[in-house]
Amino acid sequence: MKDLHDTEHNCGPEGYPSYFPGENPFFPSGNTADSGDARYPGIPAVFPWYAPRSSDAFLETLLNIPGVAVESMEITGEGVIITVRSTVEGTRCGRCGREICRPYGHGREITLRHLSLFGNETHIRICPPRYQCVRCEGSPVTTQKASWHSQRSPHTTAYENHILTQLVSSTVGDVSVREHVGYEAVMGIIARRIDTKVNWDEILSIDTIGTDEIPLKKGHKNFVTVVTALTDGKLMILAVLPDREKKTVRKFFKSIPKRLRKKVRTVCSDMYEGFVNVAKDIFGKRTRIVVDRFHVARLYRNDLDGLRKKEMRRLRDELSEKEYGKLKGAMWALRKKPEKLSPEEKDVPECLFGHSPELETAYRLCQELTDIFEEDISKSEAKRRIGNWKLWVRLSGLSCYDKFMRTLEKWCEEITNYFVDRRTSGFVEGLNNKIKVIKRRCCGILNVDHLFQRIFLDIRGYSLFAS
Repeated sequence: MKDLHDTEHNCGPEGYPSYFPGENPFFPSGNTADSGDARYPGIPAVFPWYAPRSSDAFLETLLNIPGVAVESMEITGEGVIITVRSTVEGTRCGRCGREICRPYGHGREITLRHLSLFGNETHIRICPPRYQCVRCEGSPVTTQKASWHSQRSPHTTAYENHILTQLVSSTVGDVSVREHVGYEAVMGIIARRIDTKVNWDEILSIDTIGTDEIPLKKGHKNFVTVVTALTDGKLMILAVLPDREKKTVRKFFKSIPKRLRKKVRTVCSDMYEGFVNVAKDIFGKRTRIVVDRFHVARLYRNDLDGLRKKEMRRLRDELSEKEYGKLKGAMWALRKKPEKLSPEEKDVPECLFGHSPELETAYRLCQELTDIFEEDISKSEAKRRIGNWKLWVRLSGLSCYDKFMRTLEKWCEEITNYFVDRRTSGFVEGLNNKIKVIKRRCCGILNVDHLFQRIFLDIRGYSLFAS
């Protein structure tokens, strides 16, 4: 075991201590050169920015820990142990909270994992100073609390930040193996640094709220409600609720501080009445409830697809095998926009419509309704044009859109609210895809608190914890 100040092992050619010998594992042979200063031979040439100074100051720069001075360094088979002392004078009394400066020895020695130096695991060893309060009865003693690590944590704050950034788009198990840290230690960092609920004090305003439900396990009905917010283009996770019951959603919406509730302008949702009715009750008339246009589009396109399947079954029985083969790819041809079809693909719907005029009418109506949502028009104009579309459906005699027509009647106000400022649940659906990836990556997450932490970490991990 070598000490940094052991000059017997670290002697330069002129008898001056060389703190960076060629055999030092940090600087392999060939990476050292004379600094040009006779006082400090052997300063590594790989640091052209380095100005000759003591090795302690150099290590302090590398460690980047405020309020400490390096006393010694030991190189072991497991890595590097750097002993430091606090240069901060005084602390606050644990009883009265006053600043105290009367020294009273040192606390027990603690060793903390720190960021690796040159690929070597690095630990910081320190005996924190203790101070006595002469103002309190019994003159209690308080151990100094450092700003660069948390009490009862075996890591420095910088190392915990490193672990949290490593967890973004990764798993606890993978990070544990890469960093040679125990699984429970990584879970402990998550528990200490990331809350399981949103901190309302950190949020200044909320413009749009989105709600949706997702299953915790595929094929099971154990749904949880994901509540998100969008403000100035920034996505925030507000909650992962344990179910989608109306009372659960109501309780959460009521927990939003009044100062934030007053600023909510839009709530985007699907057509689940539990979400919509609670939003109306809690946020009132000043907030617009918007039914997502893509959920609406899925309904009428599903109706068209149902008619296509029905007609394809009929034509399979009526047409010859050769003629029926010309209809191959009809499903994708009807789902694409007409202008996106290639010349070969355009032949498929033309052939299909020749055998099924009813399907052609339904397809034209589907495209017309899509065009209404694509156009930048006012809410009143949208209502008028959707009313005309409903009239054309009735005159056509088609029955495939009957169910959608009833939906349109029931949710007309919420659907046409989209045209006010063209809000959608796109940010919610995007987050749902991210959550699916998180669950798949972690082989399932059934704990809603941990799921909230992992979503929060994937959304804001780099901005909060990356150096």
